[in-house]
Amino acid sequence: MVRQHPLRRWVVGVPLFLPLMAAVGAAVGSYAWVLAVAAVVAAHFVRQYRVMVCCVLCALLCAVHVGMQQQRAEAARDLWEGRSAVRFEGTVQDVLHHGVILNTGVDGVRVVVRGKDMDFEAGDRVCLVAAPQETRRAMLPGMFDGEAWLRSRGAAAEFEYIRGERLGRSFSFATLRGFGLRCRKLLSTCLMPPGCESDARCQVLCALVLGDKASAEDGTMMDFRRGGCMHAFAVSGLHVGILSGLLWACLRLLRVHPRASKVLLLVLVGVYVVVTGASVSAVRAYLMLAVVLLGHLLRRRVSPANTWCFAALLIILVDPRQCTAPAFQLSFAVYAAICMGVSYCMRDSSLLGPDPFIPIRLYTKIDYARRRADAALRGTVLVSLCAWLVSLPITVAHFHVINTWGFVTNILIAPLLVVTMAAGMLALATSWLPWVGAGCWWAAKLASSWLLAVVGWCGGLPGSFVPDVAPVPAGEAMLVPLGYGNSSAVLGNPGLVLDAGNEISGRLTLRPALFHAGFTPSGVLTTRALVSRSGGVPALQEQWPELKVMTERELRKGITRLAGPAGVYTVYPAPEGLPARVAGNLVPIIRWEHAGQACLFIGDAALPTLRSLPQEALRADVVVLGYNPKMPADDPELLRATGARRFILLPSAAASGLTAQELFPAEFIRMGENSVLRFSLPPGRDERSTDRNATQ
Repeated sequence: MVRQHPLRRWVVGVPLFLPLMAAVGAAVGSYAWVLAVAAVVAAHFVRQYRVMVCCVLCALLCAVHVGMQQQRAEAARDLWEGRSAVRFEGTVQDVLHHGVILNTGVDGVRVVVRGKDMDFEAGDRVCLVAAPQETRRAMLPGMFDGEAWLRSRGAAAEFEYIRGERLGRSFSFATLRGFGLRCRKLLSTCLMPPGCESDARCQVLCALVLGDKASAEDGTMMDFRRGGCMHAFAVSGLHVGILSGLLWACLRLLRVHPRASKVLLLVLVGVYVVVTGASVSAVRAYLMLAVVLLGHLLRRRVSPANTWCFAALLIILVDPRQCTAPAFQLSFAVYAAICMGVSYCMRDSSLLGPDPFIPIRLYTKIDYARRRADAALRGTVLVSLCAWLVSLPITVAHFHVINTWGFVTNILIAPLLVVTMAAGMLALATSWLPWVGAGCWWAAKLASSWLLAVVGWCGGLPGSFVPDVAPVPAGEAMLVPLGYGNSSAVLGNPGLVLDAGNEISGRLTLRPALFHAGFTPSGVLTTRALVSRSGGVPALQEQWPELKVMTERELRKGITRLAGPAGVYTVYPAPEGLPARVAGNLVPIIRWEHAGQACLFIGDAALPTLRSLPQEALRADVVVLGYNPKMPADDPELLRATGARRFILLPSAAASGLTAQELFPAEFIRMGENSVLRFSLPPGRDERSTDRNATQ
C-alpha cells in the first residue's frame, strides 16, 4: 500500500481550502499575496492541477474585483473634490439608522448619505442632492473608525443629505432585502407593541428573534457587550442553527416526510435569513445548511471542512472586502473552533457517565441519563471555551477589548437562548390568537428577563470588560475634543473628568476615549449648566456606575478641595458679580496637584476669575487654556506669573492670540479638533498626541 503525503490527503479531502487561501491572499493584498502563491505552490507540489487552476482563477478574480473597485472609488472622489453639492441618481442598497447606502450607478460606486429626514427603503430608485462630509477618523485604537467602516461597506465617501425624491423601485436583491426588512418591522410590533419601546425585555426579543436593534437602548446593548455575548444580541449563525433545530423538531413532530422536511426547512430558513437582514454570519450558516441538506437529499457524502471552505469562498468571491470584516472573521473562526471542540468531545472519554467499557446494551436508565448529561456538560464547556479562545485575538485586533468571562457567560446562557428563541417564535406564531398569543408573549418576556439577569450578572464580574491597554499612571491627563470647539478633560487616573459633552458626544466620543486610553474616572465636574457639557454624564455612569457627579453650582460657595487617588483638586469658583449671560463667565478654574507638580486648568474661564486666584495658586508646571469670548483670560502678565513652561491650548482657543510665542518664552501646544492629547505632570516626559497636525 502506497502511503500518501499528508498534504496530499488534506488537499484531496478538502479541495476548496487552497482556493479559499488564494482568494483571501488576493483580496487582502500587500503581504497577504504570499498566501495565494503558497496555495498555488502547494497544489502543484501534490500534483492537483485542477485545484491549482482553481487557485489561480480565484486569486485573479478577487484581485481584479478589488483593483477595479479601488480605481473607481478614487476616480469618483477626485470628481467630487471641491464641490459643495453632488447630485446622485441610484438605488438604495441598505438603510442605516440615519441614512442610506446608495449605489450611484456610476461603475458600481457606493456612497453613504446621512440625514434624519430620509424615509427611503432598500431597493428604492432615488435622486439625491448631498454635500460632501469629512469622514470621521478614530482618535484612539478601538474607537469608531469611519474610514474602516466605509471600506467594509464598500462605500467611497460620505455625504450629508440635502434633498431628494423617490423615482420608483428596481428589481434586485436590494429590493428583496428591503421587502424582508419591512416584514421584520411589521413582525417586531408583535414582540414590541406600542408603549413597550423602553422595555429591555422586548428589546432583547426583537434583537434575538428578528435581528431588529433599531429600538435597543445603549444600556441594554452595553450589558451584552460587557458580558462578552454581543453575538447573542443579533441574528447570527447561532440563531440560524437554533431555529433550524426547532423547525426540524416541529416538522418531525408533525410527521412530515424526511425528504419534504429538508426541502421545507431549507425554504423556511432562507426566508428567515432574508427577513432578519441577511447578515454575513447568518448567510454563512444558511449556505452550510443548504449544502448539508442537498447532500443528504442527493445521498452524497458531505465534508464539514469542505462545506466551511465553500461558504467562505462564495462570500469572498461575491464581496472580497468581507474577509477583512470582523463579522466574517468571527463567524468562520468561531464555527471552526466549535467543530474542533465537538470533535474532541466525541473522542474523549466520559467523565461523569458510566464506565466506557460497559456495553451499551447493559445500560440502565440512570446510565443513559448520566451519559447524556456528561455529553451535554462537556460539550457546552468545550465549545464555549474553544469559541472564546479563538474569538479573543480577533476581538482584541478589531475592537481592542478583552472579555475575561465571556466563555462563562456563553455557558450559562446557552440553554436560555434556546428557551428564549423558542418562546419568541411561538409568540410570533400565535400573536393573532387573543388569549394564547398574550400568554406566549408573557412567557417570552419572562425568558428574556432571565437572559438579561444572567448577562447582567456576568457583565458585573470584576474585570469582565477591560481594554487591551494597561492603566495609565496616576499623573497622566488627557484632553478630548467633542466638536464645535467644545472639549473634555480627565486629570489623573483615577481622576476627575471636566465636562461630559452632550448625550451623543458623551456616548460616542468621551466614553470610548476614556475606556480605550486606560483611564478610570472617579468623578465628573460640569463647569457650566448646559446640556452640551453635562448631557453625557449618564453615558459615563453606564460604564462606571460609582462615578460621582458634581456641578459648578454646588461649588460656588467658596474654594473647594477634592482629594483623590491621583492627587488634590482645588476648585476656584468665579467671583460674584460676573454677568451670567455668557455661560463661560461662571466657569471655575481647577488646580490639580500630584507628586509635587501642578496643573492649572483655566479652560474657558473669565479673566476676573484668573485674577481672583491667590498668588500661590497661580504657580503651575502646566497650564491648560481655552478662550472666553467676552473676558478672555489671556493676560500675558498673569500667564507669565504662573511660571509654567508649557501651555496647552484647547480648541476653543483657536481665536486667541496666544499662538504667538513671542509673548514670553514658553512651549505652546495646540490641541487638534479631531484628536485626543495626553500629557503628564512629572518633568522629563513630553506630550503625546494622536493628531499629526498638532502645532507647537
